[in-house]
Amino acid sequence: MADNQNHKLFKLYPLSGRVKTSRGMLPLPYHVYDGNVSFVGGTVSYEGVRELLKIEKVHPIKTDRGRTFMGIWICDFLNASLGAHNELQFSFFVSRQNLPAVKSHEFALLHQLSTNPSLRMLVHGLWNNTETSIAYNNEVLALGAHASRGGADFGKKKVDFLYNDFSQGSVIATGTLSRDKSTSLSVSTELLPLFGLGGVMRLSSREIIHTQVMNRVSRVLPMNATSQTYTSADKIILQRFNPDVDKLTIAQTPYNNLDFKPYFIEHMLGFKFVFLNQHNRAEESL
Repeated sequence: MADNQNHKLFKLYPLSGRVKTSRGMLPLPYHVYDGNVSFVGGTVSYEGVRELLKIEKVHPIKTDRGRTFMGIWICDFLNASLGAHNELQFSFFVSRQNLPAVKSHEFALLHQLSTNPSLRMLVHGLWNNTETSIAYNNEVLALGAHASRGGADFGKKKVDFLYNDFSQGSVIATGTLSRDKSTSLSVSTELLPLFGLGGVMRLSSREIIHTQVMNRVSRVLPMNATSQTYTSADKIILQRFNPDVDKLTIAQTPYNNLDFKPYFIEHMLGFKFVFLNQHNRAEESL
């Protein structure tokens, strides 16, 4: 057993069973023991997202500038319970109730993720590069995964990525993201109005990060169910998205038509992750 599998996260949420899929019996729950991830957070058109989510039983989180949040996950999973694979994901941030607008701020999404118990991360677009990960994400987690080619190269100072849709042969997203050595003092200072000093200290010292993730309505699972996810990383670097050096091109419809404005990049090195199966498939009726 690799040392990473002895991490506290996997002792709290160990592999507990197996599930039958088109790729055979696969372990439960989903584990990533080691990898690198870059998360790009920003805002998009509220009306555009509301139209995309019209069949979902959720409401996009709205800002006081009439925008809503979107995140892009660029992932290279080096060691996982489903074998090594990569991932590109587009996520929207929603709630089951129509909540009041939140104040706009470049790090408002991080604040919402940390403090808003009603927030859910809705996985809207997902691509993986192995048949096993696609089968699990589709058949077990109902996340609507597609096949991709390409991936990300996590270098010492930057992340280069290019993802292509396997079936269509078209570009999904491509770009280059700079990577600072650590979170700068200026970024930490920008967090103070949102989190307060104690909140910033707690944010920087969290060993395990909890996020509630939601699937789209589909034939596999005709409801928006919630799954608990848990993340840990050896190093987290938070920085502003700098258009002078950070390049991001979204070619995939509908995400290329939502006027995405990236605000920050969160690099997670030595990434560890647990994705538990849906626990409340009746919650959509509440």
